[in-house]
Amino acid sequence: MFDVAKRERLEALYVLAITTGLRQGEFLGLKRDVDLDTGTLRVRRTLTTAKGGPQLAAPKTKSSRRTVRLTQSAIKAFRSHLKRQLDEK
Repeated sequence: MFDVAKRERLEALYVLAITTGLRQGEFLGLKRDVDLDTGTLRVRRTLTTAKGGPQLAAPKTKSSRRTVRLTQSAIKAFRSHLKRQLDEK
């Protein structure tokens, strides 16, 4: 299903976008919120635009603060991404 994105630098982002349904601001607000051991990510902040420019803020509603279960393809893409990052160091 994700053959087109294979080996792309942003493969994990593409897979996550397709499989989770997160909003753009939620993606951009992710910061150490992915737990590959439990296969989840937590939405705790979102990137919003304000008069002073972009800023991280809590989601507007309680239901927007949530835990999302990752698919196996998303976990695999993230693990591959982490390996690639370590190899580049």
